[in-house]
Amino acid sequence: MKDNFSFEQSELTTHQSYDQSYEELLGACQQQLELEPSNPDTYIALGDLLRQHPNQLEEALEAYQKAINLTSSHNTSAYRGIKKVIKQAASVAKINQPPYEKIILHTAIGGLCNRLRILCSYLCLSYFWDIPLFLCWYPEDACNCYFQELFEPVCATISPQSMVQLFTRENCAQTLYVYLDKNAYIGMNVYERYLKENLDRETFRRQYLEFVRKLKPKQDLLQSIEKFKQQHWTDNIIGLHIRRTDLFNHLKYKQLESNFSSDEMFISAIEMEISNGCSKFFLATDNQTTQKIIYHKFPQKIISYCQAFNSENKRQTTVKNAVIDLYLLSNCQKIIGSYYSSFSEYAADLGNIPLMYP
Repeated sequence: MKDNFSFEQSELTTHQSYDQSYEELLGACQQQLELEPSNPDTYIALGDLLRQHPNQLEEALEAYQKAINLTSSHNTSAYRGIKKVIKQAASVAKINQPPYEKIILHTAIGGLCNRLRILCSYLCLSYFWDIPLFLCWYPEDACNCYFQELFEPVCATISPQSMVQLFTRENCAQTLYVYLDKNAYIGMNVYERYLKENLDRETFRRQYLEFVRKLKPKQDLLQSIEKFKQQHWTDNIIGLHIRRTDLFNHLKYKQLESNFSSDEMFISAIEMEISNGCSKFFLATDNQTTQKIIYHKFPQKIISYCQAFNSENKRQTTVKNAVIDLYLLSNCQKIIGSYYSSFSEYAADLGNIPLMYP
């Protein structure tokens, strides 16, 4: 049930249209905090209000962080608020002026493997430029885990609070700030933008792959991977990566929907591999219906790690299960993957194995 005082940003704006002053809104919000000190939505509302004022961005971050601390699972609304605060601070900061002294990579949007690809690309840039890389990795609907929940440390990290403080200093001009958004430079584009005049592409590619293969999942994930292999793995197993959820919409947006591989096309590809002598396939998919179809069509020939799906989430499997799937795929003889999926491409790079499409 909603309280009389609304905490949605759109409704705060409505209140403002009635000429309520900022101080009145702030007072009403603080009054509600006294009534519900453990309600994370109240702190999100406070953060939304505070970030409207450039000199109160740090206070806004503090409010969003309290909302996160009060939430048992990941609070995507609070993470979005933090992302907006950082973008506000960066938009007026005197940064991104060469020669660079440090790189800050801010990943707060995108799926697991898009984030990993751009991380490894900027690790390359840090390596070739010989300057430090700082990572700020925040959860979001498509990847609702922190980096440190999935992998061992690979570079220094920086908090949103430290970033906002940095952006307000006069000596931050030589900071290269990179925000991963839908139009971000991915993979080899880092080479095109920063390194191609002084470095050959193949050298960059080799270093990129070295960083890809240096990333080490957390110990509990490694144990799950090894346990599954001990119980189910065979020689010459072929990997299947069948991505569903939002892939077709991505292809349609790029006018590439004709390249979408249906379940029937994967079935045909599996039948061809069976005719060539393959008897076991590892299936990684984000769709339970597809998993059931493939299992039913090829009984005793399909193994999968993930058995739990949540159709209400943007990603129907957990990010930790996705990491396990990723590394199991990389241990296959080859991968039959989904066109335009960074997950298929990253798994093939990780295992140095062929990738084909049905």
